[in-house]
Amino acid sequence: MVDATQGEGPERDLVGRGHHHLVGQPHGEDEGPIADAEISAARMRSGEHPLGPRGRRFDRRSPFYVGLVASAGVATIYGAVRVLGSISSVLVLIGVELLETLKAYVNEKTIHVRVVLEVALIAMARKVIIEEPNGVPSLTLFGIAALILALGLAFYFERNAQRQLTHHE
Repeated sequence: MVDATQGEGPERDLVGRGHHHLVGQPHGEDEGPIADAEISAARMRSGEHPLGPRGRRFDRRSPFYVGLVASAGVATIYGAVRVLGSISSVLVLIGVELLETLKAYVNEKTIHVRVVLEVALIAMARKVIIEEPNGVPSLTLFGIAALILALGLAFYFERNAQRQLTHHE
């Protein structure tokens, strides 16, 4: 592709007036600030910096940046609260299953972590099977997926720890 900002001829003249062969609409002298901005941008362009020279670095202490980061934090917390609220029924099921595990602990005096994780995974699988995906908000589905992923990772690490214990004995 030929760079119209380089060289001589009619294309260079058009770029100087704010025109480019890839731009769909030509500009006249009476177009005002848009044509002026395009002319200014075309003059700043170079082979080394096709989009113009870099501006100054962004100040992270500026009110805009602080507000942007604070808003992102609030949005993240809001989303987390919504996810936890929407999967509260699953958390209740997990709680009931943990009570059953606690009852087994009282009777046997042992905690079976693998059983707890299996019960939690089963409760999540049940929730996924019962729910109609079209009737559930996407944020809830992401929350359920994140919870299943976390339980799966915990189950994986517990299994590896158990294997290492039996391997060393």
